[in-house]
Amino acid sequence: MVEESTERKPAFKGGTGVVTPIEALKHQTEQLTVTVFVKEKVREQSIQSRWDRKRHRVSIFLVGDPTGCIRLTLWDEEIDLVEVGTSITIEGAFVRRTSRRQRILNLHKGARIVPPSHAVQFNATNNLSEKATVDFGPWFGTWGFPPYQGWW
Repeated sequence: MVEESTERKPAFKGGTGVVTPIEALKHQTEQLTVTVFVKEKVREQSIQSRWDRKRHRVSIFLVGDPTGCIRLTLWDEEIDLVEVGTSITIEGAFVRRTSRRQRILNLHKGARIVPPSHAVQFNATNNLSEKATVDFGPWFGTWGFPPYQGWW
């Protein structure tokens, strides 16, 4: 007889294991593995969640590699795993876009933060979090207009 586990399974399903450079990160990219240098902690704040009504800590870090840098959002115990001035490898990251169309790196629920296999240099000249992105998505045609559907 096999016992079923009542433990909740993580959202992250493993990824490819290929390290993605920062300059290649695009909006809606998921299941990423990135190796970055943690340059600075931009800010930390305490917020109350709308879903579980509990207080949570949220921190934003500036992280990067030789190809560029991006902001990283971490929650609660993930913050304690990261130290400014060290390199980390994140398995299970994804990129989202803010309301100002700036890219932010986030972690899936089952993501892991591990020590890297090698040290990483930091390049602040290509900051993806400060560049506004414009992508129309599949709904828009090649000219940036909705595809012609005929008269209604």
